[in-house]
Amino acid sequence: MRFSRRGVVAAMALLAGACAAPPAPEQLSGQTMGTAYSLRLGELPAGLVLEDLKKPVEAELSAIIAAMSSWEPDSELSIFNDQTGTDWFDVSDGLAFVIDRALTVAELSGGALDVTAAPLVDAWGFGPGSAEPSRPSDEILAAALERVGFQQLKARTDPPALRKLRPDLRVDLSAIAKGFAVDRLAAVLDGAGVKHYLIEIGGELRTRGRRPDGRAWRVGVERPDSSGRSVQSVLEMTANGAIATSGDYRNFFMLDGQRFSHIIDPRTGQPVSHDLASVTVIADNCTDADALATALYVLGPDDAYQLALKRELPVLLITREGDGFSEKSTPAFAKWLGN
Repeated sequence: MRFSRRGVVAAMALLAGACAAPPAPEQLSGQTMGTAYSLRLGELPAGLVLEDLKKPVEAELSAIIAAMSSWEPDSELSIFNDQTGTDWFDVSDGLAFVIDRALTVAELSGGALDVTAAPLVDAWGFGPGSAEPSRPSDEILAAALERVGFQQLKARTDPPALRKLRPDLRVDLSAIAKGFAVDRLAAVLDGAGVKHYLIEIGGELRTRGRRPDGRAWRVGVERPDSSGRSVQSVLEMTANGAIATSGDYRNFFMLDGQRFSHIIDPRTGQPVSHDLASVTVIADNCTDADALATALYVLGPDDAYQLALKRELPVLLITREGDGFSEKSTPAFAKWLGN
């Protein structure tokens, strides 16, 4: 089952020490949302073993897929998408929360993030049921754009419900749901008394505490190069935090010599085409980090940097320059950079 086609592997946990090998974290991993999840754990509470966590972790992930997948026809989101009424539609707490946060980031970014962009995703061949990406006709694209607009979607969290102001509105949560899933797994571990962990789902991460050797978790931000994988920058997670990266270097297609990103600008209906290769955001929670990373990536290098400065966000921008890349980070990002 594929949850999204975003496909960006944002960051990699760096576990090797400089000298002797440190104690290895215990690890729990598996498949979810069309990608992989991994939990690396430091010291466990007395009496708790790794296997005790597997069932609640996978139950939480299954619940999120059942609520938020646009690839599952019987998911809560798919049922809402198929509704043609404009009355309030009762949903789960989690679905209402995620869409509420997405609408907040949409307002903040001037619509650079828009979860109602599902018709555009489908038009370019990145959605459920698409055989392969392709350029839509002007007529198909214009019709899809008419059905996009986050202002036509309302969310309330108490009681949890959603409302369409346009009956044919459709929602795609691929830009935020993985981040929410990371946060929900953090809640599972917190509830079990685990105080040291690194959680990753498809490149979105969240850390708490320390590695088994007492040192900070270290995370490598991937160099946005589609020809191979290497580390561009290393982050020292000296405080608890969440990390998300958005970019176009893992999921794109070529047509008539032109590169088309899988990330669509919902304001124009066109794939992103600027020189910004990736955006990494650090936040208190991964839901917001995930949404902000996509919004900033869509905005492009200049507007993204100005918004990040204004909001005092820890952000790293990696831009293509000729055959290489250049970095630009906000002042708030500097404290996370390792040696």
